Amino acid sequence: NTALEHARNGQYDLPLTYWIQATIAFDQKDPDAANFAWQALFWSMHPKTDPAEALNLDAAFNLLALAQSANGNHSAALETFLTGLHTIPNSYDLIANLAALLADLGLTCRALDCYHRALRLQPQSSELLSNLGFLVERMAENDQEQLLCALALYRAANIFSPQNVHPQIVANYRNLRARLPPYNTADDPFFSDADAHDPILLYRRRCSQIIHTDLDESEDTTCSCFKSNVSADTFV
Repeated sequence: NTALEHARNGQYDLPLTYWIQATIAFDQKDPDAANFAWQALFWSMHPKTDPAEALNLDAAFNLLALAQSANGNHSAALETFLTGLHTIPNSYDLIANLAALLADLGLTCRALDCYHRALRLQPQSSELLSNLGFLVERMAENDQEQLLCALALYRAANIFSPQNVHPQIVANYRNLRARLPPYNTADDPFFSDADAHDPILLYRRRCSQIIHTDLDESEDTTCSCFKSNVSADTFV
C-alpha cells in the first residue's frame, strides 16, 4: 500500500515501488519488467536510500536476471547472476536459477556445478531435485545407469514435494519409468526410503561416479566459477 501511494504521488525512487511494478510486469510477461527490476535493484543499493526501504538484494538480483532471461537477453541475465553471487555468494535462489538457465543454454557442466552447490544448501528442495533429475535424464540419452540415477532423483523430489502430489514431478517419474525396460526398483538399495530421504548421500553414491562428477566435500557452497572475477563471456 505504501508503494502504491508513492506511485500515485509520482515518487518512483522507492525500491518497493519499482519492485511491485516489476513483479506485476513479470507476471504479465511484459518486457518492461527488466527495466523496473533494474530500478528496484539500483535504488536498493543507492547510498541515499534508507536501509529500511531497501529490498532484499538476493530477491532483487534474482528478479532482474529472470526478467532479462525472459526477454531473451541471456548474456545480461548471466552477468546479473554473476554480480549477484559475488555480492551474496551463498544465495540458494541465485545459484539454483542460474543452474536452470545454464542447463537451458546447453552448458551442462556449468549447470551441474551450480546444481551441486544448490543441493548442498537445500538438499530437500523438490524443485531442485526434479530439475537436476531432468538434466541427468537429458544427458543420459539411452544410458540405463544414468537414467536410473535420474529416476532416483525424481523419486526423492516426489518425497519432498508438498503432500507428495507435485504433478510435474510425478509425470517426470512415470514418463521415465515408461522409457526404461522392466526394472524392479524394490530390489535396488538406491530406491530405499532411507536413501531417498538423504538426497546428498543418494547423489554421491548413485550418481556421482556414473556421470563423472561429485559434490564438493567442503562446506564452501559457492559455485567454483564465482570464486574469481568471471564475466558472462566465460559461459558462451
